[in-house]
Amino acid sequence: MSITIDILSLWNLIQFLDLFGTMAFAVTGAIKAVEHKLDIFGVIFLAAITGLAGGIIRDVVLGKIPPSGISEISYASIAVVTAIAVFFLYHRIKSQMGLF
Repeated sequence: MSITIDILSLWNLIQFLDLFGTMAFAVTGAIKAVEHKLDIFGVIFLAAITGLAGGIIRDVVLGKIPPSGISEISYASIAVVTAIAVFFLYHRIKSQMGLF
């Protein structure tokens, strides 16, 4: 029973890190889209492409068909929600970017 719980918790950690990476790259794409003065649809599109492309390429190279970015709605949802948040909070994000 202990081994099953450990495997499940490891799988949940990997899933969380994968979704976090999708969000991080979606933020990058959304920030660039806002800096180039795209509208909300352009920001969502660029954030989704940036956030999902790496995972889709990874899955295809590893032979996982269909890729998780296409077959699971959570990846696209994270990218879209992140894009909308960045679009409306860009000025706050921009003021904090010099801290790092």
